[in-house]
Formats: sequence, C-alpha cells, structure tokens
Amino acid sequence: MASKEMTTSGFIGVTKDITESIRKIIDKSSVKFICSIKLDTKNGKTENRILVLSTWRLYFLAPKIPTKQVETTFNFLEIRALNSHPEHQVIIDTDKSSFSLRFESRDPLNHVVNHINFTLSRIFNNSIFAPSICHSDSDLSEGSRKYSPSSETSVETQRACGGFSETYAALCDYNGISCKEEVQW
Repeated sequence: MASKEMTTSGFIGVTKDITESIRKIIDKSSVKFICSIKLDTKNGKTENRILVLSTWRLYFLAPKIPTKQVETTFNFLEIRALNSHPEHQVIIDTDKSSFSLRFESRDPLNHVVNHINFTLSRIFNNSIFAPSICHSDSDLSEGSRKYSPSSETSVETQRACGGFSETYAALCDYNGISCKEEVQW
C-alpha cells in the first residue's frame, strides 16, 4: 500500500495514484469528481474516505492503493434529502441509510451539491416535479441554488425528446440494468 498524503487539516490528499486506482474499478468515462472526505460512523468517530461522483452515482471508497472495491454506492435517485450544515458538513439521506460527510472546505461541498442537483434536473428535464433535495443550514454558494431542479433559473434549452435518453439512462442505472441503444437513441 502506498503512503497516504495528509493535508494540514487531517484530510487524505487525493493523489494521482489514488485517482488512477479508482479509475480502474469505476468506468473512467463516468467519473466526474473525486475528493477526500471524513465519513461519520455510528460510534461517533470519523473515517477517511474517497468520494467519487459519476454521471448518476455517488461512491465511497477506502483511501488505499490499490483500490480493490467500492464500499458503498447509490444512485442519485435514491437520495431523499441532502442537508448542508455549518463546518463543511452535509448529511445525505437515502432509501436505505444516512451518511454524514465532512469536507475540507466549502468548494468540494458546493461541487457535490451542485452536481447532484444538476443531475436530478437533467433526469427530470427541469420539471416542476423534480425533487428539491437540497436544504441548507449554512450559506451555500449561488451555484447550489442555480442548479436546483425546481429553480426557475435552472431551465435549460429543451433537449431532444424531452430529455428521454438521459432519464432512461438514469433509470437503467438505478434499476441495475444496462441501457439498450435501440431504446435510448
């Protein structure tokens, strides 16, 4: 196992070796963002983890080289609530569990919230029926509000077939089945 690089705040640094190791087990083309976090455990402690955002999913991995397996993953459609708190913390409630994440700074937290909200707005094609999952007890950046699925400012140009292809791909991922090109077009 390679040595871990720690930042001054005690977070694991995401090195090139860690990134390459992650890209070997998660499809390279779907990886959109990688950062280190502290994941709160049930016994009140925190553990270092690597958070990976892909097109439709969030992954938690141990910060080891080589990365051998994904510890936890869920599709963004499983998220029931995403609450931002002071001290760079976000709590994500899913169908099956709740995750309390601590970020080193506001920037990666904002990136994660923006990505999830933007992805949900794409899945629901900016519909008023898109779930509004982001609630904040602290100041999120303007970008977090800008990409809120139910926000009037997030309206993009209408995509072909009302965004069917993206919705279909997200639902296939959610249900664990492969997309069929002849259906997706």
